[in-house]
Amino acid sequence: MAIFSSGSVQTTTVTNSATKIFDTTSSLYATGAALTNLTLINTGSTTCFVGIAAVTTTGLRLAAGQQITIYGYNYVKGNTAGDVYAITASGTTTIEAGLSTVNATV
Repeated sequence: MAIFSSGSVQTTTVTNSATKIFDTTSSLYATGAALTNLTLINTGSTTCFVGIAAVTTTGLRLAAGQQITIYGYNYVKGNTAGDVYAITASGTTTIEAGLSTVNATV
């Protein structure tokens, strides 16, 4: 299970239409907050595909139960270029999206 920043998880049901799963304008974050190292967890039972608003089933595949942390994700609250979307080929799934409290070490 991911280590999310306290209170910063956005839970979304994803369908076969592009669905916003991480919203940089969310009230969970303070004005001007740096949004870094985004973690996504597919807690549902259907594979989804992650990308930008025009995401299709050629996006980043995230199978049921899988988790990914996008190190280097770095946007300021309100910069909608940082919004992340997902889609399923059919059916629905649930995604938890939030900022990770653990930084990558190289």
